[in-house]
Amino acid sequence: MLTLEPEDCCEHQVDLVISDAQYLPLRKADQPGPDPALAKSQSVNPALGIWALLFQQLRLGLCNLRNGGVMMFRLNCKDGNVDWYFDSVCQVLAMVDRVFESMVLFKSGKSHQSDGTAYIICRGFCRCEFEAMQGSEILRKSIMVSRYELEVAALGTSPMFRRITASREVRARTRELFSLVDDAIARYKDQASFSYASTVKEWRCARSVPSLRRKVRSTMGSVMPMVASRLAVKQLEDAAQDMEDLSKTFGVQA
Repeated sequence: MLTLEPEDCCEHQVDLVISDAQYLPLRKADQPGPDPALAKSQSVNPALGIWALLFQQLRLGLCNLRNGGVMMFRLNCKDGNVDWYFDSVCQVLAMVDRVFESMVLFKSGKSHQSDGTAYIICRGFCRCEFEAMQGSEILRKSIMVSRYELEVAALGTSPMFRRITASREVRARTRELFSLVDDAIARYKDQASFSYASTVKEWRCARSVPSLRRKVRSTMGSVMPMVASRLAVKQLEDAAQDMEDLSKTFGVQA
C-alpha cells in the first residue's frame, strides 16, 4: 500500500473515502497476520511505520476526494500521555482543521472496546485549500521520514510538523478526544457502568469554510491560477466582513 500513488486508486474523484488499514507487522509472532520481520521492510522503525501508513491513507484519500466530500480514517487515541504521540495526533488534526468544515469522533461500543481504536469522520472537504497548501507533497515527504528515520523524534522534522501549526484550539480538541476515548475504555472495563453505547462527539473546525465560500474557491481555482484565486477570495471575504461590520454599526440586516 505504501507504494501506491493517488492516480492508482481512482479514475475520478469520489464523495466518500474510508481509510481503515492496520499496520499488521507490529503483531506478535504468535498472532495471525504477517511475519513481524516484515516490519523493517515497511519502515526502519516500526513505531513510525504506523504513521507512514496513516499519512499514505490520508494522501491517497484526500487526493481523490471531491470538493465537499467526507473522509473517515482510523486513529489510535490511547497514548495521549506520550508527548511525541500526542503531538503527532495534533498535527494530523491540524491538517483536518485546515481542509474540512467539521470532524466527528466515533468510538464504537461494540468493537475494539478495550483499546484506543477510534474513527475520525471529516465533513466538508475544501479541495482548493488542500491543493493551495500542497497537502499531497506534505504527506508524501512525511511518509518518507516515517519510513526511513531511526528515531521517533525525527517525525518532528517532517513537513507535517514544519509546515502545519497546531493551534491552541486544535491541541485542546486533541486532548478532549483522548479523554473521551479513555472514558469509553474505562466504562467498558467497569461492570457497574458497562454498556454498548458508542462515544460520538462533533467539533466545528476552527478554520471551517462556509459552503458558499468553498464553492467560490473551487470555481475560481478552476478558471484562474491558484494563487490569484486565493487572493481574489481573500478580497471577497474582506469585503463581506466590511459589509457585516457596517450592518452592525447602523443596525441594518445584511
